[in-house]
Amino acid sequence: MFACFVGGMVALSGLADAAAQAKLQGYWEEVGPARPPAQPVGLGLEWEFKFGGAASYVCETDHNNESQQWSGTPVLNTSAAPAWLDVRFTDNGNKRVYLGIVRFDGDRVIWATGVTVDAKDYDAAAGHIGGRPKTFARPPAGGGSVRVLRQVILPGK
Repeated sequence: MFACFVGGMVALSGLADAAAQAKLQGYWEEVGPARPPAQPVGLGLEWEFKFGGAASYVCETDHNNESQQWSGTPVLNTSAAPAWLDVRFTDNGNKRVYLGIVRFDGDRVIWATGVTVDAKDYDAAAGHIGGRPKTFARPPAGGGSVRVLRQVILPGK
Protein backbone atom coordinates (compact mmCIF):
# COMPACT_ATOMS: atom_id res chain seq x y z
CA MET A 1 0.00 0.00 0.00
CA PHE A 2 1.23 3.50 -0.84
CA ALA A 3 0.55 6.13 1.80
CA CYS A 4 1.22 9.83 2.22
CA PHE A 5 1.74 10.93 5.83
CA VAL A 6 0.21 14.10 7.19
CA GLY A 7 0.40 15.70 10.59
CA GLY A 8 0.43 18.80 12.70
CA MET A 9 1.01 19.83 16.28
CA VAL A 10 -2.15 19.94 18.34
CA ALA A 11 -2.76 19.36 22.01
CA LEU A 12 -5.85 17.27 22.62
CA SER A 13 -6.52 18.71 26.05
CA GLY A 14 -8.66 21.82 25.76
CA LEU A 15 -10.12 20.89 22.38
CA ALA A 16 -13.88 20.50 22.21
CA ASP A 17 -15.01 16.94 21.47
CA ALA A 18 -15.97 17.97 17.90
CA ALA A 19 -12.51 19.43 17.19
CA ALA A 20 -10.77 16.39 18.67
CA GLN A 21 -13.03 14.07 16.67
CA ALA A 22 -12.13 15.92 13.47
CA LYS A 23 -8.43 15.58 14.29
CA LEU A 24 -8.74 11.83 15.04
CA GLN A 25 -11.02 10.99 12.13
CA GLY A 26 -9.40 8.95 9.39
CA TYR A 27 -6.85 6.19 8.92
CA TRP A 28 -3.87 5.62 11.21
CA GLU A 29 -1.08 3.07 11.30
CA GLU A 30 0.59 1.82 14.45
CA VAL A 31 4.25 2.84 14.28
CA GLY A 32 5.54 1.97 17.73
CA PRO A 33 6.72 1.39 20.27
CA ALA A 34 5.70 -2.26 19.62
CA ARG A 35 6.11 -2.14 15.81
CA PRO A 36 9.59 -2.84 14.40
CA PRO A 37 10.91 0.39 12.81
CA ALA A 38 12.02 -1.36 9.60
CA GLN A 39 8.55 -2.79 8.92
CA PRO A 40 7.13 -1.32 5.68
CA VAL A 41 4.02 0.84 5.63
CA GLY A 42 0.79 -1.11 5.29
CA LEU A 43 1.86 -4.01 7.46
CA GLY A 44 1.02 -4.44 11.10
CA LEU A 45 -1.91 -2.70 12.75
CA GLU A 46 -4.07 -0.09 11.07
CA TRP A 47 -6.86 1.88 12.73
CA GLU A 48 -9.78 3.79 11.25
CA PHE A 49 -11.73 6.32 13.35
CA LYS A 50 -15.08 7.65 12.13
CA PHE A 51 -17.20 10.05 14.15
CA GLY A 52 -20.76 10.92 13.22
CA GLY A 53 -23.38 10.13 15.84
CA ALA A 54 -24.87 6.66 15.49
CA ALA A 55 -22.57 5.94 12.53
CA SER A 56 -19.40 6.36 14.64
CA TYR A 57 -16.95 3.48 14.74
CA VAL A 58 -13.34 2.49 15.26
CA CYS A 59 -11.91 -0.44 13.32
CA GLU A 60 -8.57 -2.18 13.82
CA THR A 61 -7.09 -4.28 11.01
CA ASP A 62 -4.27 -6.63 12.00
CA HIS A 63 -2.27 -7.37 8.83
CA ASN A 64 0.11 -9.60 10.80
CA ASN A 65 -2.79 -11.91 11.64
CA GLU A 66 -4.49 -12.64 8.30
CA SER A 67 -5.92 -9.09 8.21
CA GLN A 68 -8.38 -9.85 11.00
CA GLN A 69 -10.57 -6.95 12.05
CA TRP A 70 -11.99 -5.78 15.36
CA SER A 71 -14.43 -2.91 15.68
CA GLY A 72 -16.40 -0.92 18.19
CA THR A 73 -17.79 2.51 18.94
CA PRO A 74 -15.40 5.26 20.08
CA VAL A 75 -16.18 7.26 23.23
CA LEU A 76 -14.15 10.47 23.41
CA ASN A 77 -14.13 12.70 26.50
CA THR A 78 -11.89 15.75 26.11
CA SER A 79 -13.05 17.30 29.39
CA ALA A 80 -11.06 14.64 31.27
CA ALA A 81 -7.36 15.25 31.87
CA PRO A 82 -5.83 13.45 30.09
CA ALA A 83 -8.56 13.00 27.48
CA TRP A 84 -10.27 9.60 27.34
CA LEU A 85 -10.55 7.49 24.20
CA ASP A 86 -12.58 4.41 25.08
CA VAL A 87 -14.07 1.84 22.72
CA ARG A 88 -17.42 0.11 23.29
CA PHE A 89 -17.68 -3.37 21.74
CA THR A 90 -19.42 -6.72 22.07
CA ASP A 91 -17.40 -9.85 22.79
CA ASN A 92 -19.22 -13.18 22.70
CA GLY A 93 -22.50 -11.40 23.44
CA ASN A 94 -21.04 -9.44 26.36
CA LYS A 95 -21.01 -5.64 26.12
CA ARG A 96 -17.57 -4.36 27.09
CA VAL A 97 -15.58 -1.10 27.07
CA TYR A 98 -11.86 -0.84 26.30
CA LEU A 99 -10.45 1.99 28.49
CA GLY A 100 -7.84 4.45 27.29
CA ILE A 101 -6.34 7.92 27.38
CA VAL A 102 -5.14 9.85 24.33
CA ARG A 103 -2.99 12.82 23.31
CA PHE A 104 -1.36 14.27 20.19
CA ASP A 105 2.41 14.42 19.92
CA GLY A 106 3.35 16.24 16.71
CA ASP A 107 2.05 14.12 13.83
CA ARG A 108 1.36 11.14 16.07
CA VAL A 109 -1.41 10.08 18.41
CA ILE A 110 -0.35 8.46 21.66
CA TRP A 111 -3.11 6.15 22.93
CA ALA A 112 -2.50 4.39 26.23
CA THR A 113 -4.96 1.59 26.77
CA GLY A 114 -5.87 -0.24 29.93
CA VAL A 115 -8.24 -3.08 30.64
CA THR A 116 -11.68 -3.90 29.31
CA VAL A 117 -14.62 -3.57 31.68
CA ASP A 118 -18.28 -4.53 31.65
CA ALA A 119 -20.33 -1.84 29.89
CA LYS A 120 -22.94 -1.80 32.69
CA ASP A 121 -20.25 -1.01 35.27
CA TYR A 122 -18.76 1.62 32.94
CA ASP A 123 -22.14 3.29 32.42
CA ALA A 124 -22.99 3.20 36.14
CA ALA A 125 -19.69 4.94 36.92
CA ALA A 126 -19.95 7.34 33.95
CA GLY A 127 -16.56 6.05 32.79
CA HIS A 128 -14.84 6.79 36.12
CA ILE A 129 -13.80 3.18 36.69
CA GLY A 130 -10.61 1.35 37.65
CA GLY A 131 -8.35 0.04 34.91
CA ARG A 132 -7.90 3.27 32.96
CA PRO A 133 -4.25 4.29 32.49
CA LYS A 134 -3.24 7.41 34.39
CA THR A 135 -0.08 8.17 32.37
CA PHE A 136 1.38 7.46 28.93
CA ALA A 137 4.20 5.35 30.38
CA ARG A 138 4.42 1.72 29.28
CA PRO A 139 2.22 -0.28 31.68
CA PRO A 140 3.31 -3.49 33.42
CA ALA A 141 2.76 -6.75 31.52
CA GLY A 142 -0.92 -7.58 31.15
CA GLY A 143 -1.97 -4.07 32.16
CA GLY A 144 -2.62 -2.55 28.74
CA SER A 145 -0.40 -0.97 26.11
CA VAL A 146 0.83 2.31 24.67
CA ARG A 147 -0.02 2.67 20.98
CA VAL A 148 1.72 5.22 18.78
CA LEU A 149 -0.31 6.02 15.67
CA ARG A 150 0.59 8.06 12.59
CA GLN A 151 -2.13 9.29 10.23
CA VAL A 152 -2.11 8.06 6.63
CA ILE A 153 -4.02 9.09 3.55
CA LEU A 154 -4.96 6.05 1.50
CA PRO A 155 -4.80 6.27 -2.29
CA GLY A 156 -8.16 7.37 -3.68
CA LYS A 157 -9.36 8.78 -0.34
